[in-house]
Amino acid sequence: MHRWLLSLILFSAVLPVLAQTEEHTCKELIYHDQRFNPSKPLFKSTAGHNIDIIYDRLEFDIDPRFNEMSGVVTTYFKALGSTVSTISLDLSDTLMVNKVSTRGVDLNFSHQNNLLIITLEKPINTGQTDSVRIEYSGDPTNNIYQSYAREKSRTNDPHPIVWTISEPYGAYMWWPCKDGLTDKVDSLDMFVKIPKGNKAAGNGILVDTVSLNDSQVVYHWKHRYPIATYLVATAVTNYEEFTDVVYFKNGDTLPILNYIFPEYVPYGRNPAKETVRIMKMYDSLFGPYPFIKEKYGHAQFLRGGGMEHQTMTFMVDWNFGLVAHELAHHWFGDKVTCGSWSDLWLNEGFATYCALLSYDILLSHDDFIANNLGSRSRAFENTSLPIYVFDTLNVSRLFSSQLTYNKAAQMLHMLRWILGDDDFYSGLRAYLEDSRLAYGFARSEDLQFHLEQVSGRDLNYFFDEWLYGEAYPELTAEWQNTDGGVQVRIKQKSISPTVSFFHLPIELKVENASEIKYFRIEPQIADTTFFLPTNFVADSLFIDPNYWILTKNSVFRLDEISKGIKLIPNPATDEITVYFTNEKLKEIRVYNSVGQLISVTQVGAGSNQQTVDLNPMVPGIYMIECTGNSGRIARSEFIRQ
Repeated sequence: MHRWLLSLILFSAVLPVLAQTEEHTCKELIYHDQRFNPSKPLFKSTAGHNIDIIYDRLEFDIDPRFNEMSGVVTTYFKALGSTVSTISLDLSDTLMVNKVSTRGVDLNFSHQNNLLIITLEKPINTGQTDSVRIEYSGDPTNNIYQSYAREKSRTNDPHPIVWTISEPYGAYMWWPCKDGLTDKVDSLDMFVKIPKGNKAAGNGILVDTVSLNDSQVVYHWKHRYPIATYLVATAVTNYEEFTDVVYFKNGDTLPILNYIFPEYVPYGRNPAKETVRIMKMYDSLFGPYPFIKEKYGHAQFLRGGGMEHQTMTFMVDWNFGLVAHELAHHWFGDKVTCGSWSDLWLNEGFATYCALLSYDILLSHDDFIANNLGSRSRAFENTSLPIYVFDTLNVSRLFSSQLTYNKAAQMLHMLRWILGDDDFYSGLRAYLEDSRLAYGFARSEDLQFHLEQVSGRDLNYFFDEWLYGEAYPELTAEWQNTDGGVQVRIKQKSISPTVSFFHLPIELKVENASEIKYFRIEPQIADTTFFLPTNFVADSLFIDPNYWILTKNSVFRLDEISKGIKLIPNPATDEITVYFTNEKLKEIRVYNSVGQLISVTQVGAGSNQQTVDLNPMVPGIYMIECTGNSGRIARSEFIRQ
C-alpha cells in the first residue's frame, strides 16, 4: 500500500478510536451535570478585603444520614487597613448564623446577600490580629455548585456519604470564609464529629480520633501549609483505609493514605500503588512534593473525575490517568494556585499535560501517542474562544474540556517543543520555586516570565497567539525531489479571526524505504519554500510526525499530482468529470484538505471517465485520487466553489 494513502487511512481511522482514550477533566464533568443550572445567578466574593486570614479552626458536626450540618469556625486574622472595625466573610443565606463572639463576648453581625458582616469588639490597626468565633447550622445540600453533597447510599452498599467540593465558588455554601483567590489560610485544624463506623477525610495529618460516646467520634486533621479556600474539604462515609509509602532518593518518606469504599477495595488496591511511581516522577521533574511534611492521600466520592483537595484528593476511582492528573495539581494548582479564574489553565492545563507525560515516561510512548491524539482531537473542537477565560462567572466555560484542559495542555506541549526540555523544565521549576508564587497565587505572565528568563527568548508572540488568540492553523506541504534533496513549499492557513499567522517551528520527516531524516523549519510568513538536504531520493514527507504542534496538516507530492488526470470543469460547482488517460478507471476517491475521505465512487467496467457529484461537499480545496484497473494511482486537486 502506498505510504501516502496509508497515512490518510490511518488519519481517518484514528478518529473513532480517540473516544476510547482517557479523558480526566475532573471538575468539567461535574459542572456539566444536568442538575447544574448556569442560568441561575452565580457568586462572586466581595468579602475580607481588609483582613489577611492567618488561621482557621474548623469544627463540623456531620451525619451522612441527614442533609443538615452544623459548624463552629474560629477565624484568626490580621488587619490590612489603617483602622478595621468591621470584617466580612462569605456565607450562604441558606445557613443560619446562631452566634458570633470573640473571647466570650458576643459580637453584632448582619447576614444577608450571602455576606456575613461582623462588628469587632474594638477597632484594630494595620498588622494587629484578632479573631471571631462563628456558630452556624442548616442544610447546605441545596446549592447550585453542589459543593456540599449527600447521597443516601452507594451502588452495592447501603451506607450514606457526604462530601464537599468547593471549586470554584462553593466554599461559602458550607462554611464562612473568604471565598476567592486573594488570600490563602496560613494553617488550619479541622475537627469533624461523625457517627462511629465512619471515617472523615481531611487536609493534612490525622492527629487523632477521639470517641465522645458510644455513637460519635471526632476526627482531628492538622494542616500547616497555606491553603486556598476552595481546597479545604472533608468527606464522610464507612471508608476502609490502606497506606502506601514513597521512599525518595534523598531519604525522605511520604505516606499515601487511601480512604476507599469497602466494595471497591478489590479493584482499587493495586491501581493505587501507581501513585508511588507517579510521585517519584513528578519529584524528579518539578521538585519535591510540596507538602512533604504531611501526607498525600485519596478519598473516594461519587462525582465523575476527581478534585485535588490539598493533600487529600477526592477520586471517583484509581484510574492511572486520573491519579496522575490530580497528583500533578499539588504542584500546579495547590502549591502555586491560579490568581484569577481567568488563568485556570495554569491549574488544569498543567495537570492534563502532566498526565500525558506520565503515560510517556511510566507506561509507553504508544500510550502517550494514543492519549495525546485524544487530547488534540478535543482541543480542535472549540475554535471560537481562547484558552484565557474572560467570562469567569460562566462555570461551564471555566471547566471546558476543549480549552482549559486540552488546548492548554497542547499549548504546554508546544512550549516544550519550542524551548527544548532543559529550558522548559528549568523554567517550570523556577516558576514553582519563586518565593512570590510558592504557596501563593500566580498569573499567566508569571509563568511566561520564568520561561523567558531561563530560555532568553521573548514569548509575547506565543502567548498572544495561543493563550489569548483563538483556534489553530492548517498547514499544507507541497514537495518534490530535486538535486541533493527535497524542495518543500509550506503554506499556512489560519482559521482564527484573532490570529492571522501562527509562528511555529515545524518538524518535517523525509524518508524512503531505507533512510529517514528529520528537519526543523520556522516559517515566518504564510507561504514559504525550503530546501531540505537529504542526499537520497525520498518517497514520503510528513508534517509534524511526532505531534508537537496543534495543527491540521495536508501533504501533496508534486510529481504525483495531475499525472494522467484531467478534471473538467475546475473549479466546479455541482459536479466534476474525471478523465483517466492510458487505462480504464476502477475507483475514484475524494479527500478534503485535512486528508479525510469524503466519497468513494466505483466506476463501471470499460470506462476511463466518470462524473462525481459535488453537492454534498462544502466549498473548499479537495484532492481526487484515481485508481486504474492495473492498480496505478494518480491524484489531482480541484476547487469546489
